[in-house]
Amino acid sequence: MISLATPYVLLAIPLAFIPIWLARSHSKLILRTISLVLIILALAGPQISTRRIEHNTLILVDRSASVEAARSALELHNTLDRISSELSDWNLGVIEFASRAHVVSPFGFPPTLSENVPFDVTSSRLKPAVDLALASLPSTGDNHLILISDGQFTDDLSSALGTAQASGIPVSVVFAGGAAPSDVMLADLQAPVEIELDRPFYVEISIDADEPGGATLALYRDNELLHAETVAVEAGRSTLSVEDELQTPGAYTYRAVIRSPRDTIPQNDALSLLVRTTDQAQLLLVDSEEDSPIAAMLSHLGIAFDHEATIPSMEILAGYRQLILSGIPLLDLTTTESSRIETFVQELGGGLLLVEGEAEARGFSSGPITDLLPVSFVLPEKGQEASLAILFLLDRSASMQASADGQVKIETLKEATAASIALLQPDTLAGIIAFNRDYEWVAPVSPVDDGTALYESLRPLDAVGGTDLYPPLVEALDSLEEVEARSKHILLVSDGKTTDEPRDYPSLYARLEETQDVTLTAIAIGGLPNMALLSSLVRSGGGALYRATDFASLPQVSIQATQRISRSRFVTNSTEVAGQLQMLFSETSIPPVGGYLVTYAKATAQILLWANEDPLVAHWRTGLGAVTVLNTDLHGDWSASWIEWPQAPALLDVLLATTEPMAHSTSGLSVVISDGEEQVTVLAEADDDGVFANFMDLEVDVLPLATHLTMEQVGPGAYRAVFPRPDEGGYAVQVTDSSRDRSVTLPLSIPFPEEYRRIGEDTEALAEVARSTGGAVLTDDFTLPAPDRAVGNAARSIARELLLTALGLFLLDLALRKRPRRSRNETG
Repeated sequence: MISLATPYVLLAIPLAFIPIWLARSHSKLILRTISLVLIILALAGPQISTRRIEHNTLILVDRSASVEAARSALELHNTLDRISSELSDWNLGVIEFASRAHVVSPFGFPPTLSENVPFDVTSSRLKPAVDLALASLPSTGDNHLILISDGQFTDDLSSALGTAQASGIPVSVVFAGGAAPSDVMLADLQAPVEIELDRPFYVEISIDADEPGGATLALYRDNELLHAETVAVEAGRSTLSVEDELQTPGAYTYRAVIRSPRDTIPQNDALSLLVRTTDQAQLLLVDSEEDSPIAAMLSHLGIAFDHEATIPSMEILAGYRQLILSGIPLLDLTTTESSRIETFVQELGGGLLLVEGEAEARGFSSGPITDLLPVSFVLPEKGQEASLAILFLLDRSASMQASADGQVKIETLKEATAASIALLQPDTLAGIIAFNRDYEWVAPVSPVDDGTALYESLRPLDAVGGTDLYPPLVEALDSLEEVEARSKHILLVSDGKTTDEPRDYPSLYARLEETQDVTLTAIAIGGLPNMALLSSLVRSGGGALYRATDFASLPQVSIQATQRISRSRFVTNSTEVAGQLQMLFSETSIPPVGGYLVTYAKATAQILLWANEDPLVAHWRTGLGAVTVLNTDLHGDWSASWIEWPQAPALLDVLLATTEPMAHSTSGLSVVISDGEEQVTVLAEADDDGVFANFMDLEVDVLPLATHLTMEQVGPGAYRAVFPRPDEGGYAVQVTDSSRDRSVTLPLSIPFPEEYRRIGEDTEALAEVARSTGGAVLTDDFTLPAPDRAVGNAARSIARELLLTALGLFLLDLALRKRPRRSRNETG
């Protein structure tokens, strides 16, 4: 069948015959006319169409955890290869799915699977895979879907089937689950939600097993092993109980763990729940020290509290109103732990008292928790100056003239110093002393600014002479005594090999030890540095010793040393304190603090105590809660005078009062949470003085998720809200009645995903997918049902052939016209 792309061009064909009509000899113009007609036909875009059927198939591969437990990635690849081989004439593409779906192999590319699945595999949702497949298939041709799965879908199967049925595209299925592997799992863990003190209760543990055998069961209460035994489990469900009794108020997490040699799915071997005493403490102390002075102060005050060594889970934190964090290095706080604290303060309205001394702040400059605090650790707020002075002592002896790694050592030393200077803030005071047998000031101590002056002073530095380390060190100490800076440092870069002439190093060590406001850090260079001398200097100077055996690494080592120095924010002198909290103790003043952490108050922070010009106690309210930071420890040398002070517990009580949360009444509002397989139901009962409270505006927040719901009234004084079941972990559910200024917050523990409960093939579900969409169950033969529609057309242009023919006729016409003709005389 021939079709034309631009048929209107054919109207020009009569014009091609005008020359013949006007000419006397028509025969001479026949070839040219035919050529012209062929050109006009070519311009009309002639195409020859043929009818053919396109076969397009997208293969949906289930990569969820239940499939992975029963079928390896290699087996899935083999199944994919078989389909590709038997459907070699089809256009194939591959879509992977679990919690989400994505295209792995578009049409035209060899079918394959991802080495690392780029989404969560703890659920198996068919609907997103079907939607993506229907959007990716072409609009014409014989379209088909092949589903490789175990049929253990965690979403609504009817929704996915409805979409497939509406499209009219058949879905054939390939079983991917196989026989379920041997598995022993914890099916359930139950205990009373609230427990009375000194009253026995039972924790009930349910175990599911595919076959009978032995297993080891352990039950933990928080981090304490409460019970362990070898149990004989039956095929099916076995249940046993463990007795316990709580003698201390608080919230306790019970965690049961089952282990069996034949178990192949460890993800479903643990369950946890939260148990609370009826008279729970409102204050949680998180302190790494078991015998914490803070705990002693709280006991002296008669404040009920619970003590943990680490940040507990969200469901435990949700049961408290105030949190004291002490003895926990901020550098060790994980993002998850910081997020829990932030949620506790800003969204649950909790109060945080952070006690941070040298152990807590060492090496910490910024992290997830810094946004929650009223102080900054490194960068001062606008208008404040960072009071830091650093003096570089550079070894320029003759050995620095040698080459290493293709560069002269003295040039590498200049480069390293320049790299360190580039790290410093413009207001930092910095100077440079270069030494050999003598020493000279390369750059006097002055503000760094943009560093240009310091860089220029390094340019003419050369290497010559021997080494005498003692005089420049004395000069550095003398000069820093005259410098007004909160933190002073000497950075020595040398191999430590010095003159044999007598030098009074013992006196120098003693001076370094006595000079509390100056620290000395050294970078040992060269293959055989004098480590004994450099170590003694660093030890006396209270700094750190770095080693740069490979001279090319000196710039990087110098950067590391400078970063550590510039981040040092500790003042270790005895310092008087002042501020509004001081006025609360009129009879006896707050003693001087032995040391503190230098921080910078944020714009809206309230400074309650000062040490010099630095905030010692800073406070602000953020979100629904409040945060107070104490920039000294309560368990070390810095606070020795405070701990001995009789009024120390009273000071702690005042600090806690600053973090007191906003009061919300819970009277007349009771909440129950029901955890289902796919959703969580929150039920609330509200009353006013024993009378049902109707038409209330109750809202639910699921923290730390961004889930906000309005509760629906379902009966007299009864309200309900439902939300999808979240992933495994600890959560807090907050029900708020803003009209009566009351709220209730309850913990919510979610066990392992449902995906790990259902292992093996659901053949009925897969057969239903094929039956309802007109597909087939593919076992040994991957032949798909014959197409009954979707015929496509293929068109091929013949304009090129017409043009070539026209050109040939035109050349033939030229040749005939140029051919010599014999005259009549010659013929006679």
